[in-house]
Amino acid sequence: MTEDELKQLTLPVKPHCHVWVWTTHMFMPLAFSLLEQWSLRYVCTFVWHKKGGFQPLNRPQYNCEFALYATYGCPRFTITKAFKTGFKAPRGGHSVKPDFFYATVRRVTEGRRLDLFARRTIEGFEGWGQEYDRGVVDQDDRVAIED
Repeated sequence: MTEDELKQLTLPVKPHCHVWVWTTHMFMPLAFSLLEQWSLRYVCTFVWHKKGGFQPLNRPQYNCEFALYATYGCPRFTITKAFKTGFKAPRGGHSVKPDFFYATVRRVTEGRRLDLFARRTIEGFEGWGQEYDRGVVDQDDRVAIED
């Protein structure tokens, strides 16, 4: 999707829901802009430190990705023990997000969960997206929303 298409997207949020938006260094400004456009309140950034990563010429190696945590309304977590914003997890295929992240979201939240722009089925999440494969259970993608 283009930046304008993303900005026009109406998120299927429910009252009092948690929202995580995955992004990389290059798209961080856009991600913050989208949170504002979607009327979400930024809370903090979860950082996935991973082994290896892209290193542009004459720049540092980009060995982490970010899941911006925002809220719609005033959601509550069910537990906050062992719930940290920084974590290490192995890399998967291109754009595959770590199972550790999804397991954490399942552990600290309850109710329905949506993985927007999903490519594969993830346990405990409803998937939506052009590339969504409803027959494969795996860990993948960019946005996790829970109400």
